[in-house]
Formats: sequence, C-alpha cells, structure tokens
Amino acid sequence: MLTITVIGNFICFCRLRDRGLE
Repeated sequence: MLTITVIGNFICFCRLRDRGLE
C-alpha cells in the first residue's frame, strides 16, 4: 500500500515539474 502512495506522489511531482519547466 505504501509503495502505491510513493509512486503516486512521484508521478504528481514529475507532472508539476514538467508544467513548471514549460
């Protein structure tokens, strides 16, 4: 269960970073 949360947060962080770079 914890792994899913970590992966989800990682994906959200990557998306926010992509939007910030653009």
